[in-house]
Amino acid sequence: MVFIEKKYILTLNREKCIGTGVCKATAAKRWKMKEDEKITLVDLSAKKTETTETLEFDESELQEYLDAAEACPVNAIKIEEKESGKELI
Repeated sequence: MVFIEKKYILTLNREKCIGTGVCKATAAKRWKMKEDEKITLVDLSAKKTETTETLEFDESELQEYLDAAEACPVNAIKIEEKESGKELI
């Protein structure tokens, strides 16, 4: 039997970000503050536009990203299961 690890999609809405940095405080190796005082994803595979960033990641990284999303005071970070589209936060 082959175990297939679940995949997730994170979407960061940079327009909603107010730059508190709580996401960085919960998962410092995943985030950094940009010159505009808004957060950005560190992962180079993230797809970035001026207003949004998306990243596909696996279950081994889920808890760190969930912690960051739950800590965000303006709900700028959304996470969903890739296969089902079910929103986790």
